[in-house]
Parts: sequence; structure tokens; C-alpha cells
Amino acid sequence: MAPRSRNPARTTQPTQGADRALAGAGSPAGDLRPWQWFVLAAAIPLILSSSKLDLDLWHDEVYTIDTFVSRGVATIVTDYTVPNNHVLYSLLLRPFYLLSDSNFVLRLPSLACTAGTLAIVFTLARRWAGLPAALLGTWLLGSNQMFLVHTMQIRGYALSMLLSAWLGWLALAAGEVVSWRRTALIVLAGAAFVYVLPTNLLFLAPTAGLACVLAWFRGEARVRAASLEGASWLAAAALAALLYLPIADRILGARARDAGVSWGGAWNVHADFFASAAYDMVPLLPLPAIGLACWAFARARGRRGTGEVLLLWGLALVAGSFLLTAVLGITPFVRNYCPLLPPLAAATGWLLAQLCEAARGRLAPRCPPELAATLMMLLVGLVVVPRLVSYPARLDEYRKGRFAQGGYYNYYAARYHPARAAAYLQDQLQDQLADGRPYYIAYDDHDHMN
Repeated sequence: MAPRSRNPARTTQPTQGADRALAGAGSPAGDLRPWQWFVLAAAIPLILSSSKLDLDLWHDEVYTIDTFVSRGVATIVTDYTVPNNHVLYSLLLRPFYLLSDSNFVLRLPSLACTAGTLAIVFTLARRWAGLPAALLGTWLLGSNQMFLVHTMQIRGYALSMLLSAWLGWLALAAGEVVSWRRTALIVLAGAAFVYVLPTNLLFLAPTAGLACVLAWFRGEARVRAASLEGASWLAAAALAALLYLPIADRILGARARDAGVSWGGAWNVHADFFASAAYDMVPLLPLPAIGLACWAFARARGRRGTGEVLLLWGLALVAGSFLLTAVLGITPFVRNYCPLLPPLAAATGWLLAQLCEAARGRLAPRCPPELAATLMMLLVGLVVVPRLVSYPARLDEYRKGRFAQGGYYNYYAARYHPARAAAYLQDQLQDQLADGRPYYIAYDDHDHMN
């Protein structure tokens, strides 16, 4: 069944009104192709991510591969003795492991997910808010240290962020286009999202809620449109539950150990998340607020656009995940909230684009919107890039005083090179290894994870 538009004008020109001016149509800079703009925004993040392809495996990665991935599909889908098994990611990693257990090959899926997440955020923001918002949103996500720390791990965080961005794409189109293909994608992507990590349900539910609201306001028959939309997302959750049946008792058992509603716990984990996600951006935090004021002023003067849905997407996931975390009384790791990074980056990129457009209109009306956005990217880079460069030294200093396993300072990002230690020991002990004599290796407790 071919896609059918609920509102052809809105579907064919999603960057109309105020956001149409931000799309760059007719400007000299607008002659560049979209992929060239994407390279501009994503080149540095992809280079930084690619540099980690040879990173030695750390404790949890080795444990995941040895306990689950190496033992085959049957073990992966039925063994949840510890939550290291991000089931769908382990399944996707299995063919790469069979090809090679080198660091490079094992990290390739994470790099692919990283590139895919950045590409979806760019395309999604460009569709709904124009090219400047796409540039800024992609750059903000790719230069975020929390994103860079977790996206190249041999864990499911990169895949979770990819699927979060993809589901955002599908949700924001609710009521605009109706097709069986879109419904099937919602069911498959939604189930896959939860099958990576059970806690991804915290983000699937508010994404579904946003999609239903959008379908209600955009659909010709509101009740029918919202009902059909809700059914699609419920089917995704049902499929995920079906996939989890072999290990449901362990997942539910972990939930049963948590004690009731916990508003304080939800507040703490979200506060830790925002502290980690915005750690390097503190000097820039007033800019999105000013951008919001610029948007409100322009809207009061009659300018309209479609980029507001990016802000709704971010707010819906933050509020929804907070409520569900509190009601379920669970206490996930801060890193489990990485799926919030793509919508928040897209929303912040749109706010900065609003600021750029207001400044451009006042100071340099002939300046192409893309150039204004590029200058804003440079401003963000002046603040963030030095922090990225100094991160290894700051991490090394930080972990001397405490266990660095937060969203920002995380020993996973350190280059400890344990393989060099193993090679050294093998060289020193080759005589003992050759004749079978026993030996002990002693290390301090603090060195265990390294």
C-alpha cells in the first residue's frame, strides 16, 4: 500500500513558514548537497569514533563476549544471568565475532550505529526544521562527550541510540503519512529497541504517546488515527515481550527486588544524566534559552514552522522516562539513558537555529542561513573541542580519586592497553608456560576492571 498523505502541503514541504527560511533555499551555500553538509557536521565525531576501533577491550566487554556472544544464539536468547547481555546487540555481534575476535572487527557494528545515528538526526532535523537545525543538532550530538564515551563500546548503547533516533523519525511522521510499511517499521524497530535493553521501554512508551498525540491533531478522523497509531506501538511492545519470554523471569525478578514508586530515584538519575550530557556545554546553556525566546517572539508575530516537533520529541522523552522510572521504582545506570541524547541534540539544534535566524535577520539579512549555522557550530566547537582534547588527561586525574563509572567520567574511555600487560606477562612467563609450572598473578582490587 503506497503512502497516503493526511496533509499533502505539510508532507511535501515540511520546512514551510519560518523553518522554510532556515532551509537555505536559493542561497549560494544552499547549492551544496545534503551529504556534503552532513560531512561538515559529522566528520570530527566520526574521526574520533573511528580512532577507538583499536581500543583494547575492558572488563564488561570481555565478559559479554566470553559469556554470551561466543556461546552461540541459543545462549544469547536464553541466558540473562547478568544484565551484560544486551540481547539484540549480542545477536548482531555474533557474525562479526565468528569473522574475527579482533578489537577492530568487534567494534565495527558500534561505528556503523554511530554513523547511522548521526545521519538520522541530520536527516530528521533537516526535514522538520531545515538545514541549519540539522547541522547544529548533528554537531551537538557528535561532540557530546557522553555520546562519544558510550557509542563505541561493545555494548548495546550505540544500537539503542540508533533505534531511538529511528523511532523518533517514525513518530514525528504520525498523521502525516499512513502506510503499511510505516506500521511494519514501527513494530519491528520498536520491538528491536526494547530487545536491546529492557529499560528502553522507558523511552518507547513516551515516543508512542507523542506519536498518538500527533496523529490525533493531524489525522482527518482523530479517534481512528490515534487508535491505529497506538495499536502499532502496542504491537511493538507485545513483540518485544514475546521475544523476552525465555528470560522474562529474570527480568521481572530484578524488577521485583526494587521497592515501589521512587520519585527521588528518578530525580537523581535524570539529574546525573543531564549533568553528564551537558558537562562540557555549561558556558553555552543560555543560548538555547535565548533561542526559545526568539522562537516565541517570531511565533507571536505570525511566523510558523514545523520544527517545534523536535522540541516536543525531546520534552516527551525526558518527561515520560522520568515518570516511568519513578512509577516503576527502578534505578538504571545513567548510561541506560543514552537514548535521550539524539532527541535532546535535535531539539537543542533547532533552538540554536532559531537564535541564528533572529541574529541573522537583525545583523546580516543577506547572510545565508547555513553560514550563520556554521558560525554557531564554530562557537560551540571553540567551547567543546578543547574539552574533548583534554578529556583523557582529566579522566586520568579524576579516576585517581574515585571510581570513574559515570555518564561523563568513565574509565571505559581510557586507553589502558591491558593487551600490552598480557603480552608482557606471556613473554616473562614463557619458560613456566612451556613446562607447565603453575604461577600466580597478583593485582590490586582497583586494577580488576582495568
